[in-house]
Amino acid sequence: MEFLIHVVTTSIVLLIISKLLRGFEVDNWMTALTAALILGILHAFLEPFSIPISGFIAGLMANTDLANTLKHAIQLIMMLIINALFLKLASAIGPGFRISNFGNALLGALLFAFFNWLIGIAFDLL
Repeated sequence: MEFLIHVVTTSIVLLIISKLLRGFEVDNWMTALTAALILGILHAFLEPFSIPISGFIAGLMANTDLANTLKHAIQLIMMLIINALFLKLASAIGPGFRISNFGNALLGALLFAFFNWLIGIAFDLL
């Protein structure tokens, strides 16, 4: 049941982003569901490989307060880039889901993170 809720909310977020961001196109509701399923599969199989990479890059820095703050910022940026790559890959696989360039994928990943944060707050309030 949780997976189904996640797919539906991801579909809704994709549709919202397609209305806000030119060059981020989702043809219809079924396309959004398909893209959400593709994103779920990509995250399930590829994200375990991406997290150690961002941790390794951030781990190259010294262990000071400023470096720790920078590590978190670097990890956040790396996760946005990785999510943008996942979005771009899903758009290459899924019919009717198009992202014109990597910049739009990056902005889409940022909006995606923002809307997921809002949805998380809403579910915590329920």
